[in-house]
Amino acid sequence: MNTQLGICSPPSWRCGAIASRIRDSLPVKQEALIAWTSLYIAVGIMALICAALSTIVTLNDWRTGRWAPARTSTLDKALLLPKLWLRWQANYLTGTPVILAISLYYASCIGFSVFWDI
Repeated sequence: MNTQLGICSPPSWRCGAIASRIRDSLPVKQEALIAWTSLYIAVGIMALICAALSTIVTLNDWRTGRWAPARTSTLDKALLLPKLWLRWQANYLTGTPVILAISLYYASCIGFSVFWDI
């Protein structure tokens, strides 16, 4: 074992031993690590849901005619994809307050002190 770097040499790799060394050497408390990890996972899932719903809303707006980009000239056709992307972004950003509110509610239920106790 290389004592200067604190790593195992390749012949003595053991998943359990390495994982316990990493866990023991982390400066973050276990409760804080679990809280932050679960918060990141929850926000990621909410962002995926928001992206899917934004896609559905954008396509539905285009299909029903609530949003109809011009497609008459060549320039309008060339700018169709950026206009579609901007419309999707606008729909996606409407979900930001909901994601923020749910994340703050989760953090308050867990206790803000757990997140700051690193």
